[in-house]
Amino acid sequence: MKKCLIILTGILISSITLKASIKLIEIPIRGTNVVFNAPNFVQELNTYIISYDIPIEEIEDILIAYINQKPENVSDEIYYPKEVLQRVSRFSQSDKIVLFLDSIIKSNKSNFYYRSINAFLYISPFSLDNLVKIEEYIKLNDETSYIRRSEFYNKFSYAIDRNETLSVDIKFEMIKLMLKYLSSDLYNWRFLDQELCEKIPSYRHSIQRKNMIEYIQTNETSLNEWQKGELTKILDAFNSAIKEKSLINLTDEIIKEEINAYVPVPPKQGIGIWEP
Repeated sequence: MKKCLIILTGILISSITLKASIKLIEIPIRGTNVVFNAPNFVQELNTYIISYDIPIEEIEDILIAYINQKPENVSDEIYYPKEVLQRVSRFSQSDKIVLFLDSIIKSNKSNFYYRSINAFLYISPFSLDNLVKIEEYIKLNDETSYIRRSEFYNKFSYAIDRNETLSVDIKFEMIKLMLKYLSSDLYNWRFLDQELCEKIPSYRHSIQRKNMIEYIQTNETSLNEWQKGELTKILDAFNSAIKEKSLINLTDEIIKEEINAYVPVPPKQGIGIWEP
């Protein structure tokens, strides 16, 4: 089968040399294995389909099939489904692509969550309506739900810290979602506790934090030694906090006031989740 190499850099070098030096994506299209430069994938793909007059709908089906399963005539070293998944929403934002991303996020393909959620948020940036959809994903309860939730919680944290266009109302709803599922998540509680302590200072001596600690304590036999140590640290910090300030219930007014006053902290390394 012949191969067509799409190179827009203006430098003509052999396919073998390119494969060794840069990441290439090889996709069968109408009997031809077409090779794209990964960083320029969307630009080069658009150029190709315009040149050969290929409908976008046909390419959508090809990309979805490629992501779902490695084509037989594509070698392992040049098969990059995650790279294509990351960029598919930049190529098309059709209902077909939206439904495909939805199916990936709901699936047990946890190694695809990060990129499928990125693609989802590219099509539907954070908004009040968007958060309603995200809550549907957070509520899913399956073997990989803790990884899916972790991805969204990390997106919330990053957006609150770094997205200067994010409204206070959206930040408020993100915090509300984190609090809502705080006492029903055996895997992300340490990350959620740290984020809420940073972003909502009153959380440190709140009923919501107390309830979370009690929930984890009732499941303490399921924790490993490191997790038990982290729980002890949180409990000690909570006990110290309620000695200084009285126990309070986090009302919407308190949350909105404190998230509005929140000043982002410098970037930090991610907090690991507990894998069962």
